[in-house]
Amino acid sequence: MYKIKSREGTSESWTPQRGLREGCPSSPVLFNIFHQVVMRIGAKARKRKADETDMEVGISFKWIPGSAFPSTGTWEKPNNSEAKRIKIDKGLFADDTTIAGKKKELNQGVDKTKKVMNMFEERNNDDKEETLNFGREDSEKIRMLGCYMGESEDTKQRKKRAGATWLKVKNRLKGSKLSKKMQAKIIEACVESTLLFDCQTRTWHLSEIKQLQSTMDKKYRWLWSKKIKPPLIQMQEDGYNMQDVRNELDVKSVRWKIEKRVMERIGHVFRMDDDRMTKAVVLGWMEDLESFDKVPGKKRKTILYWKRLLREASIDYTQIGQLTEDRKVWKATVQERMKYLESWERRKGKRIPEESGPRNPVDDIDNNFICTYENCGIVCENKTGLINHRKRVHEKSSQKMKFTCDLCGEIFDYKSNLTTHMKSCTGSYIDADRKKCDKCEKIVSKSNFARHKKKCNPDAENEGQAPRSRRAPCEHCGLQYTVQNLARHRRKCRDGR
Repeated sequence: MYKIKSREGTSESWTPQRGLREGCPSSPVLFNIFHQVVMRIGAKARKRKADETDMEVGISFKWIPGSAFPSTGTWEKPNNSEAKRIKIDKGLFADDTTIAGKKKELNQGVDKTKKVMNMFEERNNDDKEETLNFGREDSEKIRMLGCYMGESEDTKQRKKRAGATWLKVKNRLKGSKLSKKMQAKIIEACVESTLLFDCQTRTWHLSEIKQLQSTMDKKYRWLWSKKIKPPLIQMQEDGYNMQDVRNELDVKSVRWKIEKRVMERIGHVFRMDDDRMTKAVVLGWMEDLESFDKVPGKKRKTILYWKRLLREASIDYTQIGQLTEDRKVWKATVQERMKYLESWERRKGKRIPEESGPRNPVDDIDNNFICTYENCGIVCENKTGLINHRKRVHEKSSQKMKFTCDLCGEIFDYKSNLTTHMKSCTGSYIDADRKKCDKCEKIVSKSNFARHKKKCNPDAENEGQAPRSRRAPCEHCGLQYTVQNLARHRRKCRDGR
């Protein structure tokens, strides 16, 4: 039942007689309110069914919370104390619903979710339902949110979609009185946008980018030519290369556009809160893969791809949390990089006399390991120390793993601190600053407790032995001194001379 609220007031209630159509303003509201509730009830029913059959729901992911790239020594490594485990069992995007899990449990989980949806009169479109099995070749042709799972298949389908769009646009541009620059903008908006749809969500090899660039170059050459002879022959006669054509039409390369979108996405992901699943999946790894040996050669991993782009841009990726924290600062950083690449690409043309120079200039390495956060300025011994300082002081995550002592309940930020604490912990806390010794039952300050444990020997007192005292008398003057100070006192004692 619906009501419409406007300036004139609230309308009478009415009930829709048909399903929601695409683009209906009511769709987002119903999805957020209604479908999410249905999926939460379905998740509980799925969990109960999995417990009955002794199965595990979802896929286990691990990640190290915070706005920093995980180090190579901790990433995808088992027994990582800083890694936090999360379970991914579903994903909701607009009207697309994804159920995730391992094969045996997933089949019964999908059936259980569909039954709950039917209880709430939600219909599943079986014709659009697809199954993605990771590690199988037939899964390369599965499309999710604009990208195919197989890299070669995704590149192929992008070129195919762009070709179909180009045929429609080309017929409209024939005989057009628009300037060539304006026609190039239309091709960018219609054809190239189809080619690069959601390109920032995957990794790219240079060979794949060259394929996409070749596809677009054919369109721009046709537009630039005089239609009297083949465009390549006209370019050869006029002394043009493809970059000269792009300069004349005022368009940028495919590589430039992909890099710009990826850089913007890097800032977007690192600014997310640590409770966002997107951030955890991008910066994390699948737990089951920890037991497998890594395959040599090129790896399509988002983190490695992002690090490479940042290194090419002379950006220190160890400071990515600080650089992306302010949206305006990161936007200015990306614009500066894109402006340099645009100038570099324009100089690649034959008709520009300037030398292009290096694409990725390397800045001088800063050996002063000084923290650049405001009001800090601490100097570290090396790069590793500076990275750890940022993570522990300035980029501390609210989702960071905590380590609790089972005996006394004290909470620590690092497992090494817990290990040291367990050597002297007896579980007998009087208050936050005092502890009770389990041997002699004396109350000792927390700072002196470890030293007391080493010297405590109540059994010797029970056996008639003199307890070990911290102070001893001088045999000459009778004054009491600590063991450490007694030897110094004897050398200066007047009664002993």
